[in-house]
Amino acid sequence: MQTRSRAELVTQALINAQVPGLGQDPSAEDADRADGFVDGLLQKLMVRGVTDVIHDELIPVEYFNDLAALLAYEIAPAFGAPRDNQIRDDAEEQLRVISRTSPASRATLRTDIALRIGHRRYGTYRF
Repeated sequence: MQTRSRAELVTQALINAQVPGLGQDPSAEDADRADGFVDGLLQKLMVRGVTDVIHDELIPVEYFNDLAALLAYEIAPAFGAPRDNQIRDDAEEQLRVISRTSPASRATLRTDIALRIGHRRYGTYRF
């Protein structure tokens, strides 16, 4: 499984928010400022049930672009850029779909004990 780092996420979010000029790399000061938003964003997404990224240095590639779009949305006012609610909504919906279809997110439902062991007198249930 390929992963991306927190620093790559911050850099991509700054590029998405068009903070550096075209073809320029973001400054270290801008990156530090944007990095302060990462933990809050990941916590917010976890609490709202959108997705759960456990380790911010091992971000799965399939989550990366949508997380960068959401981080760009979060940092936009700090850099004087307007927020685009449509981008946020699309990115959150994509993260929900990805999280829902990933094998790790599929919880196994438990069955009632009576269905597993059956009635003691007659044995197990036959379906």
